[in-house]
Amino acid sequence: MVARFLGLISAMLLLAGTGSAPQVGAQTTKEVVRRVVEGIWNQGRMELAEELFAPGFVNHDPNPGAVDDLDGFKEWVVRWRSAFPDIHVEIHDLVAEEDGVGARLTATGTHRGEFLGIPATGIPVTMKIINLYRLVDGRVAEVYRSCDLLGLGQQLEYLEPLPEEVFPFSFVRRENPVEFAWGSSSGSMGDPGDPESNKALCVREVEEGWNRGDAAAALAIVAPTFVFHSVYPEVTDFDSYRQWIEGHIDPENPTQIAIDDLIAEGDKVVDLSVADLGGGLVEEGIRISRYADGKMVEMWRNLNVLPVLVELGVFPTFPEFEGG
Repeated sequence: MVARFLGLISAMLLLAGTGSAPQVGAQTTKEVVRRVVEGIWNQGRMELAEELFAPGFVNHDPNPGAVDDLDGFKEWVVRWRSAFPDIHVEIHDLVAEEDGVGARLTATGTHRGEFLGIPATGIPVTMKIINLYRLVDGRVAEVYRSCDLLGLGQQLEYLEPLPEEVFPFSFVRRENPVEFAWGSSSGSMGDPGDPESNKALCVREVEEGWNRGDAAAALAIVAPTFVFHSVYPEVTDFDSYRQWIEGHIDPENPTQIAIDDLIAEGDKVVDLSVADLGGGLVEEGIRISRYADGKMVEMWRNLNVLPVLVELGVFPTFPEFEGG
C-alpha cells in the first residue's frame, strides 16, 4: 500500500489541490461531516442519517460495542446519547481531499445512564477521537474510527491505571482529567508546502523509519519545535518524542506499519495505519500530522489500543461483553 502512494506522488505533484474542500453538489465534503457531528451526535436528529449516509454504509471500529452498518450506527448513537444525555462533540480539524475527510474531535458528557454494562456514575468524561470518512455521491459510505475508549473506561473507574512496574506504558496510568483531552495546538509556523509533498514526508517517516527500524530516519523529518498529542501524557515535545521513538523502534525487529489510507489538505496529512505487533496482534490508528518548512511540526495520534490490551489479558473487556 505504501508503495502505491509513493508511486502516485510524483505523478500528482502537478495536480496538487489549493486546499479547498471538494464540492459534492450544493455542499462540501466537510459540510456533510459537520452535519453528521452537529445534527446527529449533538442534536440527536436521527432522521438526518438517511440523507447523510449511503445505503450500504460501513462502519469500521475494532473497539468493543462497535457496529458495522447504518442501522447499528443509529442504535449506537441513541445508546451514547442515553448514557451521556449532555454529550457534545467538538470539531477541531476537518481535512478534506477528493472523497475523503479526516476529522479530529473531542466528545464530552456526563455518565447518567448505563453504558456497556457500567451503571451510571455521574462522572464527567472527555474522549479524544480521530475519524476518517469516505463519501460517495455526497453521502458518507464508510467511516474508520479511532477513539480513546481505554481512556473512557479509566475515567468511568472501570479500568484501573496500572503501575509502571506491572505494565511499562504510560497511557495505562493516566489519572489527571487533562490527560484525556487534546492539548493546546502548536504556534509553530512556516512554509506549509503542498499536500503531495507532505504526503511524501508522512510515508517516508513510516517506510524509512518504522518499517526499517531506523529511529534516526524517523526523526530526520521532525522539527525541533515539534509538539505531540497522543495517549502518552509525558510525550509532548521533540526531546520526549525522540526518547519515545528510540524506545519503540527496534532495529533488530522493526514494527511493520501499513498505511491503508492517506489524505492531505494544506499543511495537514491524515493517515490510517495498521501496525503488525507480532503474534497475530495488530494495532489500528489514525494520525493527523502538520508540516512546515519540510518538517513535521505537530502530530495528533489516536490508537484503538484497548482491543490489543484486552487480547493480551492486561485489561478486561467491558461488562456487557464479558464471556462473549
